[in-house]
Amino acid sequence: MEIDTARDKLRDREGIPKEYIKNIGVWSFGDDIPGSIPDIDVWAKSVGVDAVIWTALGPKFSGQKGKLPSVEEAVLYLRTLSGTVLDEARRYICNTPAQIDTAYRRRFELEFGWKPTQ
Repeated sequence: MEIDTARDKLRDREGIPKEYIKNIGVWSFGDDIPGSIPDIDVWAKSVGVDAVIWTALGPKFSGQKGKLPSVEEAVLYLRTLSGTVLDEARRYICNTPAQIDTAYRRRFELEFGWKPTQ
């Protein structure tokens, strides 16, 4: 799949308007390494991909754009979920590459036992 096609598919899936295409991050071998993802090249090589595309959206919590929940707020929110929504949250968190090592991830692993699958 071409990078532009993949970026458009991700934008559509995430409901990002076309004018916010800048909120889709793209990296491929030969590009500068993004400062926020220092091991992206190592991870890409380990999973056998030539390019990586991700959402680079700002935070949104409790319907407030720009609000970043505290780790405790995120844990409390996850505790309110059930059924398919909980399954989707677990899958999303566990499918995030292990290199994304944050206070949130460490707490989710401690509280829920959710570990990266990759």
